[in-house]
Amino acid sequence: MVRGKQRIPGIKAMPTQSTVQPTRLSRLAGQLAQDIRRKGLRSGDPYLTAEAAANFLGVSRMTANRAMNVLAERELLVRHGSRGTFVGPAAEAVSEASVGKCIHYITFVDDNPTIHVELGEILAGLEAVFPDVSLDTHIVPLRNAMQYVQKKLAAAISDSSLGGIVLTLGPRSVQQLLADSGVPVVVNGSVYPGIRLPSVEVDQLRLGQLLAEMAINAGYRRLMFVSRELWRRGDNLAFDGIQEAAHAAGLGLNSVQIRNIPTSPTDLANEFEHILSEVEAPCALLCRLPCFARAAAEAAKRRGLRIPEDIGIVYDDTVQEGGLPFDAVRPQEGCSLREQFRKIGQMLTEMSAGRMPDPMSVVMPVEAVPMVRTSEK
Repeated sequence: MVRGKQRIPGIKAMPTQSTVQPTRLSRLAGQLAQDIRRKGLRSGDPYLTAEAAANFLGVSRMTANRAMNVLAERELLVRHGSRGTFVGPAAEAVSEASVGKCIHYITFVDDNPTIHVELGEILAGLEAVFPDVSLDTHIVPLRNAMQYVQKKLAAAISDSSLGGIVLTLGPRSVQQLLADSGVPVVVNGSVYPGIRLPSVEVDQLRLGQLLAEMAINAGYRRLMFVSRELWRRGDNLAFDGIQEAAHAAGLGLNSVQIRNIPTSPTDLANEFEHILSEVEAPCALLCRLPCFARAAAEAAKRRGLRIPEDIGIVYDDTVQEGGLPFDAVRPQEGCSLREQFRKIGQMLTEMSAGRMPDPMSVVMPVEAVPMVRTSEK
């Protein structure tokens, strides 16, 4: 059975000290349960001592003992003071129930009121690896993101059907939390330096280069990168690429400007009217999202600015929404969202088997897609 869920949570109170410890124990118990499944252990098989479990989890012997007691209450473990710890009868039910896998997809909304998650393409990619997969989608506001993800992680790691977690657009703190969880996690996007998580992403540096090169080749000498207010790792890489292209073209230090769109604007076109009021034409807007390109065109029309004579628009279409009459940068053929999630599914399978994927990072190439001009039709 394949199902998709989309949840937009409300804001909850910060966790108190009384709620943090059970969450941690639940997470540790889930890591042990994952270890039992990964090793294919069955009821009656011997399992780790408390000391060995402490080494495996990286915690004290007392804490490991408490996590093992959580599994004993669920009959995933049976503990004998003199004989040791053994896999319990509930492991058989877990094995039978784990045929269909659930993948948790976590993304964040802080900047795009027209967010559109292509669940069909994501599912199609995962189904190529997991024949009976369900997709649990979490669309999370960045405010209190850590609290929300911690809660969902605690529930997910004790779920016998867990196939893994896919994280996209996540802040560094959330990436680090998931990297430390012991759960199979793959990032659909760029991983921050120092965090050990596998990833599948489009080539953000080359994307930025192509955005700038298309504008420069069209004759613009002033560029403006219009991005989200809260930058992620990929945004920095894209801007690095823009600067590289501008430098290679001999543009001056002040030729590239930045404008950031505030969190969840109520009227994108109004935001772009403010931006265009400060622009010295001719100038090319390098738009991070398709909705930014649409709003820029509407704002230009309101202000009586001509496209492309006064304002150029080039946009990042790696989400493959398409349909806009502007130059764009997209994944190359064979690097679609479906293909990206097929590779993510393969990585999750490797991690579920106790192996880290090789390679750890898959970078999908991108290409410039010029607008078809009237004379070219």
